[in-house]
Amino acid sequence: SQSEFEVTLDPDGITVEYLDITNSGEPDSYLTYELTVSPFANPQAIVDSYGYGWSTSEVDDYIDFEWVDISENNVTLEFESNDLSPGYFDIGFEFPFYGSSYSEILINPNGWAGFGEDNNEWDNQSIFDEDSPRNAIFGYWDDMNPVSTDNEQGEGYVRYHSNVDRMVIWYDDVIHWTNNDLRYDFQIILYSTGEIKVNYREMQGVSNDGATIGIVNHDGTIGQQVGFGDSQIPDDLALFFKDSPDWLTLSQTEGALLTDQTDTIALGIDMIGYESGDHISYLSISTDILADVIIQIIIHVNQLDYLMGDLNEDGMVDILDVILCVSIVIEITEPTAYESLASDMNQDGELNVLDVMILVDIVLEI
Repeated sequence: SQSEFEVTLDPDGITVEYLDITNSGEPDSYLTYELTVSPFANPQAIVDSYGYGWSTSEVDDYIDFEWVDISENNVTLEFESNDLSPGYFDIGFEFPFYGSSYSEILINPNGWAGFGEDNNEWDNQSIFDEDSPRNAIFGYWDDMNPVSTDNEQGEGYVRYHSNVDRMVIWYDDVIHWTNNDLRYDFQIILYSTGEIKVNYREMQGVSNDGATIGIVNHDGTIGQQVGFGDSQIPDDLALFFKDSPDWLTLSQTEGALLTDQTDTIALGIDMIGYESGDHISYLSISTDILADVIIQIIIHVNQLDYLMGDLNEDGMVDILDVILCVSIVIEITEPTAYESLASDMNQDGELNVLDVMILVDIVLEI
């Protein structure tokens, strides 16, 4: 019934939109369809059962190759082995990945990073192979040979830098074990939102076995394996992994229609806890007769206006606001988006006893 949904909501807004699918074909025709929520306009693989998909800057206009320069501010890893990580490193934030959150990550010299056990494999099998690393992000898993103490022939370095928003892991001109002419300059970027980007700046040549690229969960049962691991990766390419948003739900995900029959699908939109700004998702409709139809869903969440300290929105800052603030801090009351903003008196992003004390001082005019 439409090719795009665009909805404006206040913070913590909830609404329902409706999509009609009709079989307008010949008499006695039979139409089957499936619906998939996707994080990309042009997903390059089927979204996995957790919701992750992937796309690249070659096919998705909003994915840009933007190299993050950490050359002047980084930690350079010192490898004792060119097949094992020297340890686990602080990410700088809690990174969500396949349903769990992680504050540390191992960085393997062979082009991958992960949250589970280290692994010295390098022979480019599938991410689902029983010997492959688990809970891992494969930027370019191959038999790399950066500088290490166990091999004098290594060249190139692995460096990283973290802040509260993102972590960059940079494979800086690292050579391949079999051939010094095979050199790879790329970076894996983990964002606090859970998004993963791999920037390939300069990839010189492909080894005989190619490389493995993708992401996989903790037991190797769910993942996204990128299909161009055995061919030349173009320079200045960005690869993006992202999971489908949980703010969009569908009343049904498949159907079958006779001629002139219509299904009405309810799109539940729940923006509780989401920040103001634009939130975008895509709905893919696959049928047995047509190419996939992609519907863009854009949610504009308004900026919330608030009076600091006026938690109950009565236009005054008084003892009633103090009582509500205490209830929130001791976790009796779950705050709304407005209450969270209005009660964070010291603007540190946390609600605690310091906010209560500041609010009490204001009410008492201290």
